[in-house]
Amino acid sequence: MKPAHIVYINTPLVSHGLALAETIELSQYTYHYKLGGWGLGMQPFATEQGQGVIKMPATPSIQTPLLNAAAGFVSSEVAKARINGSIVIDSLTKEVNGNTATIRYTVAEGLAPAVTLAELLDKDGSVLTASPVYVPISSSTVMKHTIPVTEGAD
Repeated sequence: MKPAHIVYINTPLVSHGLALAETIELSQYTYHYKLGGWGLGMQPFATEQGQGVIKMPATPSIQTPLLNAAAGFVSSEVAKARINGSIVIDSLTKEVNGNTATIRYTVAEGLAPAVTLAELLDKDGSVLTASPVYVPISSSTVMKHTIPVTEGAD
């Protein structure tokens, strides 16, 4: 229930996230030859032997410039939006602010009675994100996808 003089403008927010993590492993080579003699074809010249992980994904190491560049890449990959699996919207507004990419588009009144699936597509039409939603469309509605790029590990 709302007072009659207030106009409600629906601006749905669909928030996705991209988490980057880094692991560093140590390896050493074992060489299978002696000076002046090596049995050609009997063993490989050298083999790599893992020594273990020296930096776990949970330890922060990714710097701000990489996170910002990744957000720019995410924004540049998005070419279209699609609602309800069939209605393609080519007119997007894309913005990158630090490590966050924001994609906006308008669903015109009459295009669909409601949005039940919001997708972002690349230039080839491959689905990059898919979000089941329910947004009734009674007037032009702005959809806003926010994709923060952060460091984190599952």
